[in-house]
Amino acid sequence: MDQDNCRVMLQLELERLGPSCLIVHIVDRVVHVEWYSDDIRLEEQMRPFESDLRERLAATGYRLSNVTVYPLSQQREKVNAAVHPLTLAGKKGVDIRI
Repeated sequence: MDQDNCRVMLQLELERLGPSCLIVHIVDRVVHVEWYSDDIRLEEQMRPFESDLRERLAATGYRLSNVTVYPLSQQREKVNAAVHPLTLAGKKGVDIRI
């Protein structure tokens, strides 16, 4: 996997937040995080940690573009496309490692 240019998807079942999905896009060492959750407090709770994440990524040579929070229930189609990338016709270059 090319760590400077990739997309990583994490499905989480968190005790306090319930089901969540994180999609991390990295393009030329620029990181964008999409966090899907039905917990409406998540975006507000995450903001204080964003600057720390930005600094830690910078220390490793990456730059944080932004962190965006979406409702999981309203973004199911996009999440399903990320969960099942091989079902998309015409897509190439997918790395799957477990």
